[in-house]
Amino acid sequence: MAEEENISINQDDKTPLIKDEVVEVEPEKPIHWISMISIMAVGFIANVEYGIVMPSINEFIISKDSHFHGHISNSSDSSESQSDSYLGWALSGFSLTQLVFLPIVGIWADKRTIREAISVCIMIGIIGNIIYATAINPIMIVMGRVIAGIGSSNMALTNSYIAAITTKEQRTRYMGKINGINAIGLVAGPAFNLLLSVTNFTIKIKSFEMKVTPLNSPGYMLAFFLLCCLISFIWFKEPPRGSTDATDEEKQSLVVPGGSGALNGSSLYRSGRYMGGSQIYQSSNSNYNNSNQQAANQEDVHASITQITSASAHLSFNYKSIAKSVSKIHKSNGGAMNYKEDKETFWTNLKKLLNASLLTCFVINFVQNFVFGALETMITPMTSEQYGFKTLSNSVMYSVVSAEIIVFIFATVAASNMGIQDKFLVLFGQCFLGAGLTMLFIFFGVPANRHVDLWKFCLSVAITTVGIPTQNTSIYSLYSKLLNRIFGEDEQQGFQTGFMMLMGSLARIVGPLWASYGLTMSNRFPLFLVLLAMWVFDIGVTLIFFGKLTFITKPGQKAMIVAH
Repeated sequence: MAEEENISINQDDKTPLIKDEVVEVEPEKPIHWISMISIMAVGFIANVEYGIVMPSINEFIISKDSHFHGHISNSSDSSESQSDSYLGWALSGFSLTQLVFLPIVGIWADKRTIREAISVCIMIGIIGNIIYATAINPIMIVMGRVIAGIGSSNMALTNSYIAAITTKEQRTRYMGKINGINAIGLVAGPAFNLLLSVTNFTIKIKSFEMKVTPLNSPGYMLAFFLLCCLISFIWFKEPPRGSTDATDEEKQSLVVPGGSGALNGSSLYRSGRYMGGSQIYQSSNSNYNNSNQQAANQEDVHASITQITSASAHLSFNYKSIAKSVSKIHKSNGGAMNYKEDKETFWTNLKKLLNASLLTCFVINFVQNFVFGALETMITPMTSEQYGFKTLSNSVMYSVVSAEIIVFIFATVAASNMGIQDKFLVLFGQCFLGAGLTMLFIFFGVPANRHVDLWKFCLSVAITTVGIPTQNTSIYSLYSKLLNRIFGEDEQQGFQTGFMMLMGSLARIVGPLWASYGLTMSNRFPLFLVLLAMWVFDIGVTLIFFGKLTFITKPGQKAMIVAH
Protein backbone atom coordinates (compact mmCIF):
# COMPACT_ATOMS: atom_id res chain seq x y z
CA MET A 1 0.00 0.00 0.00
CA ALA A 2 1.35 3.37 -0.98
CA GLU A 3 2.56 5.58 1.83
CA GLU A 4 0.82 8.88 2.44
CA GLU A 5 2.89 11.75 1.07
CA ASN A 6 3.27 15.11 2.75
CA ILE A 7 3.90 17.75 0.12
CA SER A 8 5.90 20.85 1.04
CA ILE A 9 6.64 23.93 -0.96
CA ASN A 10 8.71 26.96 -0.09
CA GLN A 11 6.90 30.26 -0.43
CA ASP A 12 9.06 31.01 -3.47
CA ASP A 13 7.26 29.87 -6.63
CA LYS A 14 10.46 28.45 -8.10
CA THR A 15 10.99 25.94 -5.30
CA PRO A 16 10.25 22.36 -6.45
CA LEU A 17 7.85 20.06 -4.66
CA ILE A 18 9.23 17.20 -2.61
CA LYS A 19 7.77 14.62 -0.31
CA ASP A 20 8.53 14.05 3.34
CA GLU A 21 9.80 10.51 3.86
CA VAL A 22 9.03 8.50 6.99
CA VAL A 23 12.33 7.65 8.73
CA GLU A 24 12.72 4.72 11.08
CA VAL A 25 14.36 5.36 14.44
CA GLU A 26 17.66 3.58 14.99
CA PRO A 27 18.39 2.30 18.53
CA GLU A 28 20.56 4.76 20.46
CA LYS A 29 24.25 4.02 20.83
CA PRO A 30 25.83 4.02 24.31
CA ILE A 31 27.93 7.11 25.04
CA HIS A 32 31.33 6.94 26.73
CA TRP A 33 30.98 10.07 28.83
CA ILE A 34 34.64 10.55 29.74
CA SER A 35 35.44 10.67 26.03
CA MET A 36 32.50 12.97 25.37
CA ILE A 37 33.59 15.38 28.11
CA SER A 38 37.13 15.40 26.69
CA ILE A 39 35.78 16.28 23.24
CA MET A 40 33.59 19.01 24.71
CA ALA A 41 36.63 20.40 26.52
CA VAL A 42 38.47 20.76 23.20
CA GLY A 43 35.70 22.97 21.81
CA PHE A 44 35.34 24.91 25.05
CA ILE A 45 39.06 25.74 25.25
CA ALA A 46 39.17 26.78 21.58
CA ASN A 47 36.42 29.33 22.18
CA VAL A 48 37.88 30.48 25.50
CA GLU A 49 41.19 31.05 23.71
CA TYR A 50 39.69 33.68 21.44
CA GLY A 51 38.07 35.67 24.24
CA ILE A 52 40.97 35.35 26.65
CA VAL A 53 43.69 36.51 24.24
CA MET A 54 42.01 39.29 22.24
CA PRO A 55 41.52 41.85 25.06
CA SER A 56 45.20 41.89 26.04
CA ILE A 57 47.24 40.91 22.98
CA ASN A 58 47.61 44.45 21.62
CA GLU A 59 48.86 45.84 24.93
CA PHE A 60 51.15 42.81 25.29
CA ILE A 61 52.70 43.49 21.88
CA ILE A 62 53.16 47.18 22.66
CA SER A 63 54.88 46.40 25.97
CA LYS A 64 57.33 44.00 24.34
CA ASP A 65 57.81 46.22 21.30
CA SER A 66 58.86 49.18 23.46
CA HIS A 67 61.35 47.08 25.41
CA PHE A 68 62.61 45.46 22.22
CA HIS A 69 63.39 48.83 20.66
CA GLY A 70 64.58 50.42 23.88
CA HIS A 71 62.07 53.28 24.11
CA ILE A 72 58.60 54.09 25.44
CA SER A 73 55.84 52.89 23.10
CA ASN A 74 54.22 56.34 22.79
CA SER A 75 57.47 58.14 22.00
CA SER A 76 57.17 57.73 18.24
CA ASP A 77 54.60 56.96 15.61
CA SER A 78 56.86 54.31 14.08
CA SER A 79 56.70 52.23 17.26
CA GLU A 80 52.89 52.29 17.25
CA SER A 81 52.81 51.41 13.56
CA GLN A 82 55.12 48.46 14.04
CA SER A 83 53.03 47.20 16.97
CA ASP A 84 49.89 47.36 14.81
CA SER A 85 51.67 45.32 12.13
CA TYR A 86 52.65 42.65 14.66
CA LEU A 87 49.03 42.48 15.82
CA GLY A 88 47.81 41.87 12.28
CA TRP A 89 50.38 39.15 11.67
CA ALA A 90 49.58 37.47 14.99
CA LEU A 91 45.88 37.20 14.16
CA SER A 92 46.38 36.31 10.49
CA GLY A 93 49.09 33.77 11.32
CA PHE A 94 46.74 31.94 13.68
CA SER A 95 44.06 31.68 10.98
CA LEU A 96 46.57 30.72 8.29
CA THR A 97 48.15 27.80 10.13
CA GLN A 98 44.73 26.63 11.25
CA LEU A 99 43.56 26.63 7.62
CA VAL A 100 46.62 24.74 6.39
CA PHE A 101 46.59 22.08 9.10
CA LEU A 102 42.83 21.38 9.25
CA PRO A 103 42.89 18.92 6.32
CA ILE A 104 46.22 17.48 7.48
CA VAL A 105 44.79 16.69 10.91
CA GLY A 106 41.72 15.20 9.24
CA ILE A 107 43.85 12.89 7.11
CA TRP A 108 45.91 11.99 10.18
CA ALA A 109 42.77 10.93 12.04
CA ASP A 110 41.74 8.89 8.98
CA LYS A 111 45.03 7.01 8.86
CA ARG A 112 45.68 6.70 12.60
CA THR A 113 43.28 7.54 15.46
CA ILE A 114 41.28 10.54 16.65
CA ARG A 115 42.94 10.38 20.07
CA GLU A 116 46.43 10.53 18.60
CA ALA A 117 45.63 13.45 16.28
CA ILE A 118 43.88 15.49 18.98
CA SER A 119 46.53 14.74 21.62
CA VAL A 120 49.41 15.86 19.40
CA CYS A 121 47.50 19.03 18.48
CA ILE A 122 46.94 19.74 22.17
CA MET A 123 50.67 19.35 22.87
CA ILE A 124 51.46 21.75 20.02
CA GLY A 125 48.90 24.17 21.46
CA ILE A 126 50.58 23.97 24.88
CA ILE A 127 53.95 24.78 23.30
CA GLY A 128 52.48 27.71 21.36
CA ASN A 129 50.86 29.23 24.44
CA ILE A 130 54.01 28.82 26.54
CA ILE A 131 56.00 30.60 23.83
CA TYR A 132 53.35 33.34 23.86
CA ALA A 133 53.46 33.68 27.65
CA THR A 134 57.26 33.76 27.86
CA ALA A 135 57.76 36.09 24.87
CA ILE A 136 60.50 38.67 25.22
CA ASN A 137 59.71 40.46 21.94
CA PRO A 138 56.79 40.83 19.50
CA ILE A 139 58.23 38.22 17.14
CA MET A 140 57.89 35.55 19.82
CA ILE A 141 54.28 36.63 20.40
CA VAL A 142 53.53 36.15 16.70
CA MET A 143 55.33 32.78 16.73
CA GLY A 144 53.31 31.67 19.73
CA ARG A 145 50.01 32.49 18.03
CA VAL A 146 51.10 30.81 14.78
CA ILE A 147 52.00 27.59 16.63
CA ALA A 148 48.79 27.80 18.68
CA GLY A 149 46.90 27.95 15.38
CA ILE A 150 48.31 24.54 14.48
CA GLY A 151 47.12 23.19 17.80
CA SER A 152 43.60 24.54 17.31
CA SER A 153 43.17 22.62 14.05
CA ASN A 154 41.90 19.65 16.09
CA MET A 155 38.54 21.44 16.23
CA ALA A 156 37.69 19.71 12.95
CA LEU A 157 37.64 16.37 14.76
CA THR A 158 35.09 17.22 17.45
CA ASN A 159 32.16 16.94 15.05
CA SER A 160 33.76 13.86 13.48
CA TYR A 161 33.68 12.14 16.85
CA ILE A 162 30.03 13.08 17.45
CA ALA A 163 29.08 11.75 14.02
CA ALA A 164 30.91 8.49 14.75
CA ILE A 165 29.40 7.62 18.13
CA THR A 166 25.79 8.73 17.66
CA THR A 167 22.79 7.69 15.62
CA LYS A 168 21.05 10.20 13.39
CA GLU A 169 18.45 10.77 16.10
CA GLN A 170 21.09 11.30 18.82
CA ARG A 171 23.26 13.55 16.68
CA THR A 172 21.12 16.68 16.80
CA ARG A 173 20.84 16.43 20.60
CA TYR A 174 24.58 16.05 21.18
CA MET A 175 25.44 18.69 18.60
CA GLY A 176 23.20 21.01 20.60
CA LYS A 177 25.18 20.19 23.74
CA ILE A 178 28.47 20.84 21.93
CA ASN A 179 27.15 24.15 20.61
CA GLY A 180 26.00 25.13 24.10
CA ILE A 181 29.46 24.43 25.55
CA ASN A 182 31.06 26.40 22.72
CA ALA A 183 28.75 29.34 23.39
CA ILE A 184 29.68 29.27 27.07
CA GLY A 185 33.36 29.26 26.10
CA LEU A 186 32.91 32.25 23.82
CA VAL A 187 31.45 34.29 26.68
CA ALA A 188 33.72 32.79 29.37
CA GLY A 189 36.93 33.91 27.61
CA PRO A 190 36.56 37.63 28.35
CA ALA A 191 35.24 36.75 31.82
CA PHE A 192 38.45 34.82 32.54
CA ASN A 193 40.39 37.80 31.27
CA LEU A 194 38.61 40.00 33.81
CA LEU A 195 40.06 37.80 36.55
CA LEU A 196 43.50 37.71 34.94
CA SER A 197 43.60 41.50 34.65
CA VAL A 198 44.37 41.73 38.38
CA THR A 199 46.90 38.88 38.33
CA ASN A 200 50.44 39.87 39.24
CA PHE A 201 52.73 37.47 41.11
CA THR A 202 55.99 35.58 40.81
CA ILE A 203 56.60 31.84 41.18
CA LYS A 204 60.08 30.87 42.45
CA ILE A 205 61.42 27.33 42.65
CA LYS A 206 65.12 27.43 43.58
CA SER A 207 66.79 29.21 40.65
CA PHE A 208 63.68 29.03 38.47
CA GLU A 209 61.54 32.16 38.43
CA MET A 210 58.30 32.75 36.51
CA LYS A 211 56.54 36.11 36.58
CA VAL A 212 52.81 36.10 35.86
CA THR A 213 51.27 39.40 34.76
CA PRO A 214 47.89 40.41 33.30
CA LEU A 215 49.49 40.40 29.84
CA ASN A 216 51.16 36.97 29.79
CA SER A 217 48.72 35.14 32.08
CA PRO A 218 46.34 34.23 29.20
CA GLY A 219 49.10 32.08 27.71
CA TYR A 220 49.79 30.30 30.99
CA MET A 221 46.08 29.74 31.68
CA LEU A 222 45.47 28.29 28.21
CA ALA A 223 48.51 26.02 28.57
CA PHE A 224 47.12 24.79 31.91
CA PHE A 225 43.65 24.17 30.44
CA LEU A 226 45.17 22.27 27.51
CA LEU A 227 47.34 20.19 29.86
CA CYS A 228 44.26 19.14 31.86
CA CYS A 229 42.48 18.30 28.61
CA LEU A 230 45.47 16.24 27.43
CA ILE A 231 45.46 14.23 30.67
CA SER A 232 41.77 13.46 30.21
CA PHE A 233 42.56 11.81 26.87
CA ILE A 234 44.33 9.01 28.76
CA TRP A 235 40.84 7.58 29.35
CA PHE A 236 39.55 8.48 25.88
CA LYS A 237 37.78 5.62 24.11
CA GLU A 238 38.42 5.52 20.38
CA PRO A 239 35.24 5.03 18.32
CA PRO A 240 35.21 1.77 16.33
CA ARG A 241 36.38 2.10 12.77
CA GLY A 242 34.64 0.67 9.74
CA SER A 243 36.38 -2.01 7.75
CA THR A 244 38.97 -0.76 5.30
CA ASP A 245 37.49 -2.81 2.51
CA ALA A 246 33.84 -3.21 1.70
CA THR A 247 32.23 -6.33 3.08
CA ASP A 248 31.00 -9.04 0.75
CA GLU A 249 27.43 -7.92 1.33
CA GLU A 250 28.34 -4.33 0.46
CA LYS A 251 30.19 -5.44 -2.65
CA GLN A 252 27.27 -7.55 -3.77
CA SER A 253 24.84 -4.68 -3.31
CA LEU A 254 27.13 -2.47 -5.33
CA VAL A 255 27.47 -4.74 -8.35
CA VAL A 256 23.90 -5.93 -8.85
CA PRO A 257 22.99 -4.59 -12.33
CA GLY A 258 20.17 -2.10 -12.01
CA GLY A 259 19.68 -2.98 -8.35
CA SER A 260 18.86 -0.56 -5.60
CA GLY A 261 22.36 -0.93 -4.23
CA ALA A 262 24.06 0.49 -7.31
CA LEU A 263 26.64 3.14 -6.50
CA ASN A 264 24.94 6.53 -6.52
CA GLY A 265 27.71 8.88 -5.47
CA SER A 266 26.97 8.81 -1.74
CA SER A 267 27.11 5.08 -0.94
CA LEU A 268 30.77 5.20 0.03
CA TYR A 269 30.07 8.24 2.15
CA ARG A 270 27.87 6.01 4.29
CA SER A 271 30.06 2.90 4.19
CA GLY A 272 31.70 3.32 7.59
CA ARG A 273 34.92 5.08 6.62
CA TYR A 274 36.54 8.25 7.80
CA MET A 275 36.47 10.84 5.04
CA GLY A 276 37.94 14.32 5.25
CA GLY A 277 37.96 14.36 9.03
CA SER A 278 34.35 13.13 9.36
CA GLN A 279 33.13 9.69 10.39
CA ILE A 280 29.89 8.53 8.85
CA TYR A 281 28.68 5.05 9.69
CA GLN A 282 26.31 2.88 7.71
CA SER A 283 23.04 2.17 9.51
CA SER A 284 22.62 -1.34 10.85
CA ASN A 285 18.91 -1.19 10.16
CA SER A 286 18.32 -3.13 6.97
CA ASN A 287 14.88 -1.60 6.53
CA TYR A 288 16.29 1.85 5.76
CA ASN A 289 15.49 2.67 2.18
CA ASN A 290 17.60 4.83 -0.09
CA SER A 291 15.70 8.00 0.78
CA ASN A 292 16.20 7.43 4.49
CA GLN A 293 19.91 6.83 3.96
CA GLN A 294 20.11 10.05 1.98
CA ALA A 295 18.36 11.91 4.77
CA ALA A 296 20.79 10.46 7.30
CA ASN A 297 23.71 11.39 5.08
CA GLN A 298 22.37 14.90 4.69
CA GLU A 299 22.14 15.38 8.46
CA ASP A 300 25.71 14.08 8.81
CA VAL A 301 26.83 16.81 6.44
CA HIS A 302 24.90 19.41 8.41
CA ALA A 303 26.38 18.04 11.62
CA SER A 304 29.90 18.40 10.26
CA ILE A 305 29.50 22.15 9.97
CA THR A 306 27.46 22.88 13.11
CA GLN A 307 29.56 24.74 15.60
CA ILE A 308 29.92 28.12 17.26
CA THR A 309 33.50 29.21 17.14
CA SER A 310 35.54 32.08 15.85
CA ALA A 311 38.24 29.84 14.59
CA SER A 312 36.37 27.05 12.83
CA ALA A 313 36.97 26.31 9.19
CA HIS A 314 36.50 22.61 8.58
CA LEU A 315 37.80 21.40 5.23
CA SER A 316 36.53 18.15 3.79
CA PHE A 317 38.02 17.63 0.34
CA ASN A 318 37.17 13.95 0.11
CA TYR A 319 37.33 13.13 -3.58
CA LYS A 320 40.75 11.53 -3.52
CA SER A 321 39.87 9.11 -0.73
CA ILE A 322 36.53 8.34 -2.37
CA ALA A 323 38.24 7.60 -5.68
CA LYS A 324 40.67 5.19 -3.99
CA SER A 325 37.83 3.37 -2.25
CA VAL A 326 35.87 3.06 -5.49
CA SER A 327 38.93 1.76 -7.31
CA LYS A 328 39.62 -0.83 -4.59
CA ILE A 329 36.07 -2.22 -4.65
CA HIS A 330 36.01 -2.12 -8.44
CA LYS A 331 39.18 -4.19 -8.75
CA SER A 332 38.07 -6.70 -6.13
CA ASN A 333 34.96 -7.44 -8.19
CA GLY A 334 36.78 -7.95 -11.45
CA GLY A 335 35.54 -4.68 -12.87
CA ALA A 336 31.91 -5.75 -12.49
CA MET A 337 30.77 -2.68 -10.56
CA ASN A 338 27.65 -1.07 -11.91
CA TYR A 339 27.88 2.69 -11.68
CA LYS A 340 27.27 5.60 -13.98
CA GLU A 341 30.02 6.00 -16.53
CA ASP A 342 29.53 9.76 -16.46
CA LYS A 343 30.22 9.93 -12.71
CA GLU A 344 31.04 13.50 -11.84
CA THR A 345 34.70 14.30 -11.34
CA PHE A 346 36.46 16.99 -9.36
CA TRP A 347 36.36 19.38 -12.31
CA THR A 348 32.69 18.84 -13.17
CA ASN A 349 31.73 19.52 -9.56
CA LEU A 350 34.01 22.55 -9.53
CA LYS A 351 32.19 23.90 -12.59
CA LYS A 352 28.87 23.40 -10.81
CA LEU A 353 30.12 25.68 -8.05
CA LEU A 354 30.26 28.50 -10.62
CA ASN A 355 26.53 28.91 -10.15
CA ALA A 356 25.25 32.44 -9.57
CA SER A 357 23.52 31.55 -6.31
CA LEU A 358 26.56 29.71 -4.91
CA LEU A 359 28.94 32.48 -5.99
CA THR A 360 26.68 34.93 -4.17
CA CYS A 361 27.09 32.86 -1.00
CA PHE A 362 30.88 32.91 -1.47
CA VAL A 363 30.84 36.71 -1.75
CA ILE A 364 28.64 37.14 1.34
CA ASN A 365 30.79 34.76 3.39
CA PHE A 366 34.06 36.37 2.31
CA VAL A 367 32.94 39.95 2.99
CA GLN A 368 31.41 39.31 6.42
CA ASN A 369 34.50 37.36 7.55
CA PHE A 370 36.81 40.03 6.12
CA VAL A 371 34.96 42.74 8.04
CA PHE A 372 34.93 40.66 11.22
CA GLY A 373 38.68 39.95 10.98
CA ALA A 374 39.44 43.61 10.34
CA LEU A 375 37.26 44.86 13.20
CA GLU A 376 38.68 42.47 15.78
CA THR A 377 42.17 43.65 14.76
CA MET A 378 41.49 47.38 14.91
CA ILE A 379 39.19 47.62 17.94
CA THR A 380 41.79 47.27 20.70
CA PRO A 381 44.33 49.71 19.16
CA MET A 382 41.56 52.24 18.53
CA THR A 383 40.15 52.02 22.06
CA SER A 384 43.67 52.31 23.44
CA GLU A 385 44.55 55.49 21.53
CA GLN A 386 41.08 57.10 21.74
CA TYR A 387 39.92 56.20 25.25
CA GLY A 388 42.97 54.80 27.02
CA PHE A 389 41.45 51.32 27.36
CA LYS A 390 43.65 48.72 29.03
CA THR A 391 43.19 44.98 29.47
CA LEU A 392 40.39 45.31 32.04
CA SER A 393 38.32 47.70 29.91
CA ASN A 394 38.85 45.59 26.80
CA SER A 395 37.76 42.47 28.69
CA VAL A 396 34.49 44.14 29.63
CA MET A 397 34.00 45.26 26.03
CA TYR A 398 34.65 41.78 24.60
CA SER A 399 32.32 40.23 27.18
CA VAL A 400 29.48 42.47 26.03
CA VAL A 401 30.24 41.85 22.35
CA SER A 402 30.42 38.07 22.86
CA ALA A 403 27.10 38.07 24.71
CA GLU A 404 25.51 40.07 21.89
CA ILE A 405 26.83 37.60 19.31
CA ILE A 406 25.38 34.64 21.20
CA VAL A 407 21.98 36.34 21.56
CA PHE A 408 21.69 37.07 17.85
CA ILE A 409 22.92 33.63 16.82
CA PHE A 410 20.08 31.97 18.71
CA ALA A 411 17.62 34.68 17.65
CA THR A 412 18.49 33.95 14.02
CA VAL A 413 18.02 30.21 14.52
CA ALA A 414 14.66 30.84 16.20
CA ALA A 415 13.55 33.10 13.34
CA SER A 416 14.54 30.45 10.79
CA ASN A 417 12.60 27.78 12.67
CA MET A 418 9.56 30.06 12.57
CA GLY A 419 9.64 29.84 8.78
CA ILE A 420 11.57 32.96 7.78
CA GLN A 421 13.73 32.20 4.74
CA ASP A 422 17.49 32.27 5.14
CA LYS A 423 17.96 34.80 2.34
CA PHE A 424 15.82 37.36 4.19
CA LEU A 425 17.82 36.81 7.38
CA VAL A 426 21.04 37.30 5.41
CA LEU A 427 19.69 40.54 3.96
CA PHE A 428 18.65 41.65 7.45
CA GLY A 429 22.20 41.07 8.69
CA GLN A 430 23.67 42.90 5.70
CA CYS A 431 21.56 45.97 6.46
CA PHE A 432 22.85 46.13 10.04
CA LEU A 433 26.42 45.49 8.90
CA GLY A 434 26.15 48.30 6.36
CA ALA A 435 24.65 50.69 8.92
CA GLY A 436 27.46 49.93 11.38
CA LEU A 437 30.20 50.33 8.76
CA THR A 438 28.68 53.62 7.59
CA MET A 439 28.76 54.96 11.14
CA LEU A 440 32.35 53.81 11.62
CA PHE A 441 33.28 55.46 8.31
CA ILE A 442 31.66 58.76 9.32
CA PHE A 443 32.97 58.81 12.89
CA PHE A 444 36.43 57.25 12.47
CA GLY A 445 37.31 57.90 8.81
CA VAL A 446 39.20 60.97 9.97
CA PRO A 447 42.78 61.75 11.02
CA ALA A 448 43.92 59.27 13.66
CA ASN A 449 44.61 61.99 16.23
CA ARG A 450 41.05 63.38 16.16
CA HIS A 451 39.02 62.38 19.21
CA VAL A 452 35.70 60.54 18.75
CA ASP A 453 33.12 60.37 21.53
CA LEU A 454 32.85 57.01 23.28
CA TRP A 455 29.09 56.72 22.67
CA LYS A 456 29.68 56.91 18.91
CA PHE A 457 32.13 54.03 19.12
CA CYS A 458 29.80 51.90 21.25
CA LEU A 459 26.80 52.51 18.99
CA SER A 460 28.77 51.73 15.81
CA VAL A 461 30.20 48.49 17.17
CA ALA A 462 26.87 47.37 18.63
CA ILE A 463 25.05 47.81 15.30
CA THR A 464 27.85 46.16 13.31
CA THR A 465 27.91 43.20 15.70
CA VAL A 466 24.24 42.46 14.96
CA GLY A 467 25.00 41.96 11.27
CA ILE A 468 27.90 39.53 11.54
CA PRO A 469 26.39 36.58 13.50
CA THR A 470 23.03 36.99 11.73
CA GLN A 471 24.68 36.60 8.32
CA ASN A 472 27.06 33.88 9.40
CA THR A 473 24.38 31.70 10.94
CA SER A 474 22.08 31.97 7.91
CA ILE A 475 24.53 31.83 5.02
CA TYR A 476 25.78 28.29 5.72
CA SER A 477 22.23 27.04 6.13
CA LEU A 478 21.23 28.71 2.84
CA TYR A 479 24.33 27.39 1.07
CA SER A 480 23.64 23.80 2.12
CA LYS A 481 20.05 24.02 0.86
CA LEU A 482 21.21 25.50 -2.44
CA LEU A 483 23.60 22.56 -2.83
CA ASN A 484 20.61 20.23 -2.50
CA ARG A 485 18.94 22.04 -5.37
CA ILE A 486 21.98 22.11 -7.64
CA PHE A 487 23.76 18.82 -6.85
CA GLY A 488 20.81 16.76 -5.64
CA GLU A 489 19.86 15.61 -2.16
CA ASP A 490 21.78 12.33 -2.45
CA GLU A 491 25.08 14.11 -3.10
CA GLN A 492 27.59 14.40 -0.24
CA GLN A 493 28.54 18.03 0.45
CA GLY A 494 32.01 17.76 1.96
CA PHE A 495 33.82 19.01 -1.13
CA GLN A 496 31.42 21.90 -1.72
CA THR A 497 31.33 22.90 1.95
CA GLY A 498 35.13 22.93 1.93
CA PHE A 499 35.12 25.72 -0.64
CA MET A 500 32.69 27.74 1.45
CA MET A 501 34.90 27.33 4.51
CA LEU A 502 37.92 28.27 2.40
CA MET A 503 36.36 31.63 1.50
CA GLY A 504 35.82 32.44 5.17
CA SER A 505 39.30 31.34 6.17
CA LEU A 506 40.99 33.40 3.46
CA ALA A 507 38.99 36.43 4.55
CA ARG A 508 40.05 35.92 8.18
CA ILE A 509 43.67 35.97 6.99
CA VAL A 510 43.46 39.01 4.69
CA GLY A 511 41.14 41.10 6.91
CA PRO A 512 43.54 41.49 9.86
CA LEU A 513 46.42 42.29 7.50
CA TRP A 514 44.44 45.10 5.89
CA ALA A 515 43.38 46.46 9.28
CA SER A 516 46.93 46.42 10.63
CA TYR A 517 48.11 48.29 7.53
CA GLY A 518 45.24 50.77 7.78
CA LEU A 519 46.05 51.53 11.41
CA THR A 520 49.49 52.80 10.34
CA MET A 521 47.86 55.56 8.24
CA SER A 522 47.69 59.06 9.67
CA ASN A 523 44.21 59.35 8.16
CA ARG A 524 41.84 56.38 8.60
CA PHE A 525 39.65 57.37 5.63
CA PRO A 526 41.02 54.66 3.25
CA LEU A 527 40.76 51.98 5.96
CA PHE A 528 37.01 52.35 6.44
CA LEU A 529 36.35 53.28 2.80
CA VAL A 530 37.56 49.85 1.67
CA LEU A 531 35.36 48.10 4.25
CA LEU A 532 32.34 50.13 3.17
CA ALA A 533 33.07 49.55 -0.53
CA MET A 534 33.23 45.80 0.04
CA TRP A 535 29.86 45.92 1.77
CA VAL A 536 28.33 47.88 -1.15
CA PHE A 537 29.60 45.23 -3.56
CA ASP A 538 28.34 42.50 -1.22
CA ILE A 539 24.76 43.74 -0.92
CA GLY A 540 24.72 44.69 -4.61
CA VAL A 541 25.52 41.12 -5.66
CA THR A 542 22.96 39.80 -3.17
CA LEU A 543 20.16 41.99 -4.53
CA ILE A 544 20.99 41.18 -8.15
CA PHE A 545 20.79 37.42 -7.58
CA PHE A 546 18.27 37.50 -4.73
CA GLY A 547 15.65 35.70 -6.79
CA LYS A 548 18.03 32.79 -7.42
CA LEU A 549 18.53 32.09 -3.72
CA THR A 550 15.74 29.48 -3.65
CA PHE A 551 16.04 25.97 -2.33
CA ILE A 552 14.33 22.67 -1.59
CA THR A 553 12.84 22.40 1.88
CA LYS A 554 11.22 19.64 3.91
CA PRO A 555 8.37 19.90 6.42
CA GLY A 556 9.64 20.39 9.96
CA GLN A 557 13.21 21.09 8.82
CA LYS A 558 15.04 22.87 11.64
CA ALA A 559 17.73 25.49 11.37
CA MET A 560 21.16 24.66 12.70
CA ILE A 561 23.92 26.72 14.29
CA VAL A 562 26.93 26.92 12.04
CA ALA A 563 30.46 28.27 12.17
CA HIS A 564 31.93 31.33 10.65
